Amino acid sequence: MKRNIFILLVLVLLYNSCRHDIPEQLCKEYVIPSEGFKVYEILDLSTFSAESDIELETDTIFRDATFRAILPYDKYTWIIGADTTRRYGKQVHLYFSNPNGWGLVRVTMIGERKPNLLCNPLDDGVDTFTKTVYNVPIGQLGYYGTYEGYDVEKPDSVYRIDIRQITGFEKDWTMGIDSIKSDCIIIPGDPNTPYFYRLIAVPRAHTFFGDCDCNNYLYGVYNKKKNIISIKRSYIERPSNNKVTRLFIGHKI
Repeated sequence: MKRNIFILLVLVLLYNSCRHDIPEQLCKEYVIPSEGFKVYEILDLSTFSAESDIELETDTIFRDATFRAILPYDKYTWIIGADTTRRYGKQVHLYFSNPNGWGLVRVTMIGERKPNLLCNPLDDGVDTFTKTVYNVPIGQLGYYGTYEGYDVEKPDSVYRIDIRQITGFEKDWTMGIDSIKSDCIIIPGDPNTPYFYRLIAVPRAHTFFGDCDCNNYLYGVYNKKKNIISIKRSYIERPSNNKVTRLFIGHKI
């Protein structure tokens, strides 16, 4: 009898001990992170290439940007800049219509979830996160300049290209690449250079693309930390009429 009472007493103590630890265990991971979303520049390659899209996390944008929540919520509300429009969903994509940029843009995401009253009696279930991104004007894109490099397929053939804002031809939304060979010729370049072409491309803050048709395309990615540009292009080589693909790697000089 005494043994049974002892066992029962032990079980009661163990139960109370475990019960006491439950809130502490559940709340151990209860920390609202300081960052609730990320900002991406996404280069969509699906229209002219079988390659995967390129995603770059960034705090500088031009033309458009994607805002994507990190954490799961029942409801997401986005407030972007001075725009009074409320946007909803875990991810939103927004175009910025001014080629001269908007300067600093304040982005707020409000996440709504079930309140965790066990860990925080004052929790209202609403978390607010804010970031500031820079909507750069087209005339100040970081990759403008002169690059010296080579095509990976022909590493011994070193040459230079120039990337800059152009005048004319929808100048508000386009940029030019001088002295790079492609079948997508829009404006003649300097015939004294080994690659006498100027190609028109549509810029973003760190990437750009040009698409003449499904068989001829170009896109570039700028690595700001290393000051390196990579430009991949596919075109018909003259006079052989062979379809070729080239990858230029250049360092800003």
